[in-house]
Amino acid sequence: MKKLILLIFICSGIYILNATDKNPSEDKAALELTKRMMEKIKSYNTFTYTLTKLERINGEMVKEKLSAKIQARPLYVYLRQAIPVDGLEV
Repeated sequence: MKKLILLIFICSGIYILNATDKNPSEDKAALELTKRMMEKIKSYNTFTYTLTKLERINGEMVKEKLSAKIQARPLYVYLRQAIPVDGLEV
């Protein structure tokens, strides 16, 4: 999980660095922002989110919704699906 979060923020940082118009002061500011984000992430232990997804399957839009709670130390993952099967838990 930590590797996934780290990968997401590294990709975000790379995007931020590439989105600037190559002004060195802007590059340094983007890099500093990315470093601060990574330090802040290390201080969190629990992440909670709701994921809503629309996907076209055989020409029909299918909606899925789930809630997730992830604890980093010790590792604990809880998933609960709301749509299409309400109450499905992992």
